Amino acid sequence: KPAPAPAAKPTPVKPVEVVKAPPPAKPQAGQIKSLDDLIESKMNQPITPAPVAVASQGSWVLQLGAFKNVDSVNALVSKLRAAGYSAHTSPRTPVQGQLNRVFIGPDVSKTKLQGMQGRISQMTGLSGAVVAYNL
Repeated sequence: KPAPAPAAKPTPVKPVEVVKAPPPAKPQAGQIKSLDDLIESKMNQPITPAPVAVASQGSWVLQLGAFKNVDSVNALVSKLRAAGYSAHTSPRTPVQGQLNRVFIGPDVSKTKLQGMQGRISQMTGLSGAVVAYNL
């Protein structure tokens, strides 16, 4: 008769040891003694200006025309300003005999300026063109 096979003994399971993470470091006592010390430490840090946000599309103006007659330029600008538009010229002070451009704007919304063209055309007889605003 064959010998009976030895019975398999279950192997005991060892408990897993849990390792805790060290607690976050607390500020050392004495680093900042008072609110005045905190303010002084912040005042001694260099100031870095915040980045300036620049519109990705830029600004737009409505150019109504270019005129050599200073009286016509001044009359048109006065009429537009009286109607509530922010009209200006280039050059800033019109010069007789030179081309003086008349603008409305600038505005960041090209669509808004395009919408104004109809009203301004009725008022002045000039339809103008929306162009990029360059300083």
